Amino acid sequence: MEQACLGTLITGGTGGGKTSGPFQYVIRSFLRAGFGGVFLCAKPDDAAKYQKLAEAEGRAHDVIQFRIGEQGFNFLTYEANRGGAGHAVIQNLVFLLMQAAEISARNAKQDFFDQAMTQLLSHCLEVVTVATGGVDLSTILDLVQSLPQNLNDAEEPDRLRSMQILAEAERKTPPERKRDIEQARKYFTWEWPTLAPKTRSSIAITLSVLLDSFLRYPLHDLLLAESTVTPDDVLAGKIVIVDVNEMSWKLISKIAGVIWKFSVQRAVERRPGLEGDAALLRPIFIAADEAQFWASSNDQNFQTTARSARGLSVYATQNLHNFYSEFGASDTSGHSRVKSLLGNLQNRFGCQNLDEDTNVWYANSLGKIKVEQKSRSKSKSTTPPSPGEPPGAPRVNVTTGENISLHEEYALPPHHFTGLRRGEESQGNLVESILISAGKSFFWGPLGYARQWIKLTFDRIGPPTTMFTTHVRITAPKQR
Repeated sequence: MEQACLGTLITGGTGGGKTSGPFQYVIRSFLRAGFGGVFLCAKPDDAAKYQKLAEAEGRAHDVIQFRIGEQGFNFLTYEANRGGAGHAVIQNLVFLLMQAAEISARNAKQDFFDQAMTQLLSHCLEVVTVATGGVDLSTILDLVQSLPQNLNDAEEPDRLRSMQILAEAERKTPPERKRDIEQARKYFTWEWPTLAPKTRSSIAITLSVLLDSFLRYPLHDLLLAESTVTPDDVLAGKIVIVDVNEMSWKLISKIAGVIWKFSVQRAVERRPGLEGDAALLRPIFIAADEAQFWASSNDQNFQTTARSARGLSVYATQNLHNFYSEFGASDTSGHSRVKSLLGNLQNRFGCQNLDEDTNVWYANSLGKIKVEQKSRSKSKSTTPPSPGEPPGAPRVNVTTGENISLHEEYALPPHHFTGLRRGEESQGNLVESILISAGKSFFWGPLGYARQWIKLTFDRIGPPTTMFTTHVRITAPKQR
């Protein structure tokens, strides 16, 4: 079980068998053991596939299909209530919305604007939650769009909606939040108006676009209407399939998926019982095929605590470049984030792949070993008869030698991934994958040689075999 909590990465070229092979086997072992979890859908038929996996493991009754027009999850209300009524932790709400902002503004170099937008959003949330007693994005949008544009505007508060909301917050603020509201007034009436007009406009527009997207169909119905399902259901053993696929809904799918993913991660990290015997808690998985669509900067942070919180990430993609393109192909910080995320996923299944960089990355993760290389030489010479000897054939002299040298080669050569079976009918419907699992050694051959990787075979049609769990050890007793 602890091994599974280290996170799982599955790669494979298009048609390489990653989904029907290791992804299916890993997920079915989790379902069989009674884990709760969330599926994120990339393709229109993904939800039906995940439903069948649950049915195959006797978990159909635990499935909740999160669909537009059928289910709702008011993530802001859910997060705000974690601290109890009237005690919303503003930093948590800001961080949650910034996860959505990160997905919306991918591939843009805007560290400064991210920080500035975080500051603006923090003050807006502080004021609105005190003024209205809840988290109302439409009021926040009104506030942002009516902020003073110069110092003279701040002196005429009656004509600005933002100043009216601020005044209402000041009337209602409890003693413990008085200082925060004072900081908000200073920001709205002095710091904001004195920013350069272009800077102020860029920050406001970026935040307005994000808030506006939540107030429109279908995100409003999905993520701001009354909750019919929350991460608490997942903690209780339910399986939520977020059926808002990326192929059909694009950015809407990415925002909905990252909100669900982050909310579940937070719920897993703070659930009651972690301070006691965490082994008694139900493991919770987050599964995403084409995971690059929902990967965010918090994922690597979650992986650092997932082991103790019994949280399991299962991310599948074709190759590493999918992550790089989502995080910013030419952005140094984007590359660093990808490397950090992948470095924290320590169970790795590599299916058939022709992507050189991905195959070399697997090889580099195990490094090189020194191998003896033997070379033999053989020389022949003839010696004519010496003077005084009877004439005859010359003597033949044969000299042999052996030289042993050391050279380095990959412990797992990259070319091993190119010829793996892909699950085709002509290949017996078998999928081959190379597994690397942190701290594990596998024995092979008649003499039991140990190495750090092993080639596994999966039947993509037949039921999962016990061979898989024997090697990976990710099953656990069914949780009560």
